Amino acid sequence: HLIAQAVPTSIVKIGEKCFLGGKGIANQGGKIVDFLYVVKSTLNLVLVEIKSPTTRLIGRPYRSGVYSITEDLSGAVVQALTYRDAAMKNFHQLRGDSDLQFSAFNPSCLVIAGNVAVECDDTSKKRTFDLFRAAIHGVTILGYDELFAKIQCLLDIVE
Repeated sequence: HLIAQAVPTSIVKIGEKCFLGGKGIANQGGKIVDFLYVVKSTLNLVLVEIKSPTTRLIGRPYRSGVYSITEDLSGAVVQALTYRDAAMKNFHQLRGDSDLQFSAFNPSCLVIAGNVAVECDDTSKKRTFDLFRAAIHGVTILGYDELFAKIQCLLDIVE
């Protein structure tokens, strides 16, 4: 449950590769999220999209001191938002098909990808990355290095 440490509230894992709906009449286009959690206090969903630790985050220079975000990262964010949309649209069906208690009032999304320390190796890249992830409402973007640092802090506290 290392992923649970990335979310500031207490969460419980519901499952992996969870179906959120979205299949058409041709039985195609289903939305399957990597991990699904629920916030203990509110029962709201948390949708987690996992990418590789080697996923590139920062693209080529766009203008002086400004970089583009990679297609992989922007695609992962849109994928997470698509999962959230599917969960909200299909909430009643998903809830009716499950014994689990959960809500879907604007679920939060978490994208874990890449290595921020490696990718953001200068001030302009750091600024680009932080501006991008701060602007994405409802989606937290976290590098593997940041996740491991959070876990190390927790370990340091309990020692």
